[in-house]
Amino acid sequence: MDFLLGGRESQVSWKNLLLRLKKRGLTDKQLSLITVDGNPGLLAALKTCFPDVKVQRCTVHKLRNISNHCPRAIQARIIADVKRIIYATSKREALEEFGAWKRGYQNLAPKAITCLEKDLVETLRFFIFPIGCGSLFVPPISLSGFSESFVAFENIILCLNQGYIIRILLSLKGRITEEPSLGNMDAGFCEEHQRAFYGRIL
Repeated sequence: MDFLLGGRESQVSWKNLLLRLKKRGLTDKQLSLITVDGNPGLLAALKTCFPDVKVQRCTVHKLRNISNHCPRAIQARIIADVKRIIYATSKREALEEFGAWKRGYQNLAPKAITCLEKDLVETLRFFIFPIGCGSLFVPPISLSGFSESFVAFENIILCLNQGYIIRILLSLKGRITEEPSLGNMDAGFCEEHQRAFYGRIL
């Protein structure tokens, strides 16, 4: 797990973060799948740093993208039908649902069709694993917005020790950048910083 505060999500910024992960020992062989939101900078950096790892497009982001290309009058219906593709019980079923979806909306929402079709392989990548196998990898998360990022961290907070959690939240709040006194996060957060942190949020 790592994070990097930056002004923008460029390829250079993402590459720096990924290289930090590699320096700490993360290798291609340890990763089964990397889930991304489609950011061009991250995709380009992954090709350089983890070229052999399969990429999964985040289905939540993809649904949002498709929604942006739908006529308002039929937006809800189109998205409901896209979910039939994503929540199919097999890749074969998903492709059949996609075919039906494309035929049904190709004249009504051609841009929505293109939005999904161009990334269909990556959107359905998770079907290479057994249904219900659970999360395989928590990807790097952009910290461009505190509220959105905090919600994302809430979903994985049980995977992190207390030291990681506190340092992430303090950094997001602008309290610290690189403070040597924090010591090794793997060893846990020092008692003084724990008291200071909890005193602010309780």
